[in-house]
Amino acid sequence: MSVRRSRLRWCVAALAAALALAPLPGPARADPAPSGDALDAPDDATEGEDYVADVDDALDDGDVEVGVSAEGRAGGTVTQRRRVRLSDDGLDGTWREGRGDPLGGGALAHPLGDARVSVGRMRPRWGRGVALGGAREPWRQSDGADAGAARPVAGPGVWLRPGSAGIEALAGRLDKQQTAGLRVRRGPAAIGVLGTRRSHALGSITLDGGDTDLELAGDGRGRWGAELGHARPIGDDAWLRLRARGGSAGFRAAGVRTPGPTQALALEADGPILAAFTAAGAPIRAHVLGAWWRWQAGRAGARLALAAQREMAHHAAVALGFEEQQGPRREVGGRASGVRQGLWCEWRGSAAPVTLSARHEVFGTRSFARDAVRVASSVQMEAPLAAGLALRLAHTVYRARRGESLYLPEPASDRVVLRALSGDGERTRLELDAPIAGGQMRAGLTWNDKRGVDTRPRWSLEWARRARARRAMPDPEEER
Repeated sequence: MSVRRSRLRWCVAALAAALALAPLPGPARADPAPSGDALDAPDDATEGEDYVADVDDALDDGDVEVGVSAEGRAGGTVTQRRRVRLSDDGLDGTWREGRGDPLGGGALAHPLGDARVSVGRMRPRWGRGVALGGAREPWRQSDGADAGAARPVAGPGVWLRPGSAGIEALAGRLDKQQTAGLRVRRGPAAIGVLGTRRSHALGSITLDGGDTDLELAGDGRGRWGAELGHARPIGDDAWLRLRARGGSAGFRAAGVRTPGPTQALALEADGPILAAFTAAGAPIRAHVLGAWWRWQAGRAGARLALAAQREMAHHAAVALGFEEQQGPRREVGGRASGVRQGLWCEWRGSAAPVTLSARHEVFGTRSFARDAVRVASSVQMEAPLAAGLALRLAHTVYRARRGESLYLPEPASDRVVLRALSGDGERTRLELDAPIAGGQMRAGLTWNDKRGVDTRPRWSLEWARRARARRAMPDPEEER
């Protein structure tokens, strides 16, 4: 208890110091993400293990980026990573190395006419992902920009991306299987054939009609899968999306680690509501997701998620959400299939230029989230300091039953690490950004107070620099 009280006093002191050292006020904006998925497991994560996702941040032509990082615990083993990226006259290259790095390896891509060929690490996906790459799971919310986004498995290989000829070809190793495929696109239609070493060939037909698209796929055993997607804007600031999936039990897409359900239906809508009863320019924005899925008889699930947020005065915003879910999210194993209800709320505000946020969520097995299986409360502070320094401080108190995990993000320049937490405990993380040697240095220190685990502080250091290798050639058309 004394350690936690000392930690609390230390957090308050750091906040006071940030307010004292902060420069003159400037504009700020709060933008809470109205989602109950924030502390939930990714679809292809291993329960109870940390999860690493890469960040797609394209370089400008003529840029080179280098980065080095190290992390470890006090008195423990130090893990080091290095990376380099470049973009030069259409040539793109990326390389990461480090012991045990799940994103290790690299790729080199170069134009081939108006097409593009890459060698090395690839993450291919066809159409809606029914045959290759995997489709978005029905219980996941979209971001309103790309409802078909998925996370295919990455692997080494050669990948020819289509140009005006509409020909796409690949050969490599995906999900521990030798895989090769060819796909041809003409106008709104595309047809592809895919083969793997250990299974029958897959065929895929895709039709893209703009707001509506369809993919139908089948394998050599007569099994099939199909998915239909429809997106419709409603006015200037709202949208509606429908996803429907069907197929044979046992049909599997290539290039995915965790197969999705063979049958699913999801309806999603987002837009302002009650505009006539709110202040001008500050409507309540609502998000609704209803989904049902099924792998086989006796193994199905459903989810209803409701969320609403509103921009408040002085750059503040508040978001509230409710959801009910039942059934597993994995074909085999996974969590218990009983009914779960969840409630969450999030607030973000600004005492310019310091940004503050707070979030609380609870999930339980009974109505109104009673008999809680997962509870988490967190506060976070971000403050720009003098001389280009920036400080972030986050503190989370959590409780999760055996077999349950929550995931807290730790962003870096080239990745996001989701730290898996379970049991009862508290987690505090301090980050300091500083401009050093022409680049940006980020130092992090994390404490995790939990009985029965290693409580030594975990530290991390990362330095990255992006520079112009050459001056980009001017576009003759723009000069005219």
